[in-house]
Amino acid sequence: MVKTCVFGAKRRKFRETKESRKAFHLRRNHACVWAEPPKSHAHPEDKTVMMELGKSMEYQLTMSKDDFSKRFLNTGQADEQTPAASDQKKDDQAYRFLKMGRFMMRSQLDAIYQGQVFDVKTRAVFDVRHDARRYEVKRKYRITKIFGGRHSYELEIYEMMRNAFMKYGFQAKIGRMDGVIVAYHNTAEVFGFQYLPLADMERCIYGGREAANVAFDLSVKVLQTLLDFLTQEEELSKNSTIKMT
Repeated sequence: MVKTCVFGAKRRKFRETKESRKAFHLRRNHACVWAEPPKSHAHPEDKTVMMELGKSMEYQLTMSKDDFSKRFLNTGQADEQTPAASDQKKDDQAYRFLKMGRFMMRSQLDAIYQGQVFDVKTRAVFDVRHDARRYEVKRKYRITKIFGGRHSYELEIYEMMRNAFMKYGFQAKIGRMDGVIVAYHNTAEVFGFQYLPLADMERCIYGGREAANVAFDLSVKVLQTLLDFLTQEEELSKNSTIKMT
């Protein structure tokens, strides 16, 4: 999948964003407790552009051309049948749920083929992803070859191994999916699609399915233990909010 010698000068670990500390607020309202990121950790404008584009592209890839045009494209003509933006966000979605301990988790299902359920992901190319604020300039970057340190599918896979496979794998595992299909783009052009089975992603990150299952199980148990401890804290009872880092 990846010839590591090509990326010898790069880190062979997860990206810094995956290894850095994360912070969020734990809030109590009567009997309910929920978590949310601090305002300072909200998505900046450039990341929001990528997120909104990704959502739009996922709709485009999973809907017929006519349905997508009717629902999302502004033709300049009033149409009583076209739903408002708020209604579009409430569009029916399919989910699978997974209960582990006291956690109830869900994963959105995008597509099914021959009985196999899989997720649809849109992935901006290397230059756009690393300078999203200037995506209109960086969209000149194109994928032109299979292997190589630049402009290649190999680089995109290497980056996903460091930054995305863990997230994709958890989502697929929660939804009991076979894998994900990735659409590579530069915000102006789609360069192709690649199907990534869950087994392949887990082999890249953990070495195999057994270790991946252990890692997932332990992650959920650690988070459950931590939240059990924090929700019993006197500070949370008094102030209704505590910060976790």
